[in-house]
Amino acid sequence: MNYLKSQGGADDHIIAIELDTYENEKYRNPRTLLEYTKSQMKDDGQYYIFLDEVQCAVDP
Repeated sequence: MNYLKSQGGADDHIIAIELDTYENEKYRNPRTLLEYTKSQMKDDGQYYIFLDEVQCAVDP
């Protein structure tokens, strides 16, 4: 993410989620994750989504 920011990537266009934390456990559900990421996208610009520990995700 630091590289992306150094190249002019705006903080509000970078979505990073750590799926192994208790606080983000709800985003392990693909539908919930999709709803959250869509809610963070406020314009038609390019967004970057980083998912850490994606193997924690489960099917609904």
